[in-house]
Amino acid sequence: MFNIVAFKDETVFFSGEPLAASPETVAGAERFVAGLASTKRTDMHTALRKIVETPLHHEPSNILLLSDGRPTSGIVDAREFLASLTRLNGKTRPIFVYSGGAKVNRYLLDFIAYQNRGWSQFTKRGSEIATGLADFYRKIKDPIFLHLRYRFNRLDESGIYPKSLPDFYKNTEFTLYGTYRTENEFSMQLLGDIEGETKELVFTRSLDDAPKGGPDIMKGWAFNKIYHLIDQVTREGNRPELLKAIEDLSRKYGIQTPYSPELQRLD
Repeated sequence: MFNIVAFKDETVFFSGEPLAASPETVAGAERFVAGLASTKRTDMHTALRKIVETPLHHEPSNILLLSDGRPTSGIVDAREFLASLTRLNGKTRPIFVYSGGAKVNRYLLDFIAYQNRGWSQFTKRGSEIATGLADFYRKIKDPIFLHLRYRFNRLDESGIYPKSLPDFYKNTEFTLYGTYRTENEFSMQLLGDIEGETKELVFTRSLDDAPKGGPDIMKGWAFNKIYHLIDQVTREGNRPELLKAIEDLSRKYGIQTPYSPELQRLD
């Protein structure tokens, strides 16, 4: 099932409801896209609001956003945009983002995906967008478990990132980063939904048996914590302690994010 939503100064739906991908509907979608014309104004927030407010016909009901992340009408402030969309969606529909070219607002696009159970992907060259988009779609077309979540026993979850996971798809993977001091043996419970049932995987491991990690693991942990802190900034405002924690982690681990100008404007 699919639908196409074009957003310019107005939001236009290809169909009033999701359609099966038959040769006829795909041909109609191609004609719809071919008939679109660009305008000077782009209201991305209204388009996403209208999408998340439509009835949920099936799960997963993914949104694949194609945009440069630079709205010019409606809500254009990144922090206000993210806070509003995250509240409206309530993580019901995963939002995936694909974009390309040199003038992309990665701050807005990354966190649209991050805060809505999806992920983002970018290509630097406009000529690579078509091929990259096809590859990106192949990663999300075969869900295995929905609403993936985890629990730990005998480890402090407060230092484990990311805090929430996207749905789990065929040929994809996820990584959790955490810290520990004197803990050794721990248990992890991984839960996911499929066809109306919840499945679980439980395993126990010993940290003493783990191979010694290197700088990449420390940097991965810091990067994911920075994402979590920036997420807090977009939802809670420019609290000085959050901005200082981001700055300290970035300096300590040598991490450069694409979001420095946006965060400085919040300071």
